[in-house]
Amino acid sequence: MRSASRTTRVRGAFAVLAVTLSAVTGCSLLTSTGPKTPVGGLWIANYGSVESVVQYTTSQLAASTSAAPTVAIGLGQADNVGVAFDSKGNLWMTTFSNNTIVEYSASEIKATGDPSPVVTITATGTQPAGLAFDSHGNLWVAGYATNAVVEYSAGQLGSTGSPDPAITISAAGGSLQEPVGLAFDASGNLWVSNTSLAANTVVEFAAGQLSKSGSPTPAVTLSANANSISGPLMIAFDASGNLWLANGDVGQSTVVEFSASQLTASGSPVPAVTLSSSSSSLDSPGGLAFDGSGNLWVSNFGVSNLGSSTVVEFTAGQIATSGSPTPSVTLGGAALQQGFGLAFYPHASGLPIKE
Repeated sequence: MRSASRTTRVRGAFAVLAVTLSAVTGCSLLTSTGPKTPVGGLWIANYGSVESVVQYTTSQLAASTSAAPTVAIGLGQADNVGVAFDSKGNLWMTTFSNNTIVEYSASEIKATGDPSPVVTITATGTQPAGLAFDSHGNLWVAGYATNAVVEYSAGQLGSTGSPDPAITISAAGGSLQEPVGLAFDASGNLWVSNTSLAANTVVEFAAGQLSKSGSPTPAVTLSANANSISGPLMIAFDASGNLWLANGDVGQSTVVEFSASQLTASGSPVPAVTLSSSSSSLDSPGGLAFDGSGNLWVSNFGVSNLGSSTVVEFTAGQIATSGSPTPSVTLGGAALQQGFGLAFYPHASGLPIKE
């Protein structure tokens, strides 16, 4: 593996994750009682490695392993945060400190290598984080440094450059503070996690608020109840429309679920489910993804165990109630360096994921 050493420091919740670094969505997998069915692989963006993104096949996901991933793609740039697939199977990824959004074609990611991105969008000064495609193929990006969420239209994604976003949603009254995670629900509403420890919120912009630039007041704002939301990083919806978020704050390291019924109005609800760490199973969790059987995969940024970052699976049965379950599967090894964004490709049917 190529290596580089450096120290990275960023603001907000990322500041507590600042460390010395050495160096899509869904598939049919395990049910609680049955075998795994090979459909798609799990892709992981490495924040702490120039091996930018790695893929584990469904056969590798069947049991805990420290084996090398099947595919490792190197951009030569660390600080990789968000990862998402478009409808053609092309992989998109954000490089946080380099202020870029890159696309690898479906053919480029079939084998390990250092391919040149087919498209590089430069977004100077924004520190792009989470990604999400809407139903029209437009790409939405969280601008951590600019406290904004922007849309690049499908037409803007065809060539390299520094285009002005087609739509920019800016903060209204502190509604966006160091946004990181993005996820669309089944109705096309966009949910955003505000990772700033001064905010600790998740907000919803209704589909109708996303048609033009502006500073709309979020339709729904979920605020912290005790430590229910603490440095939230990536977010994801399950097949029932429940919202899950990874609390990356070093002092918390939890994953929580807000049920669909709790998402209809602003407030500070107690999470329907809270998953806590068992023997470092959750260590500053960053990314979330559901497979086709409703099992939840979580990437651990790994602040407490540098050099031994993991991605873990909790079965659908384990996430039905609060607790500190032992992961069903743990992925480890040198290829995982501060794993962040997760995406299965192809993703599970029935999930509210837009392409």
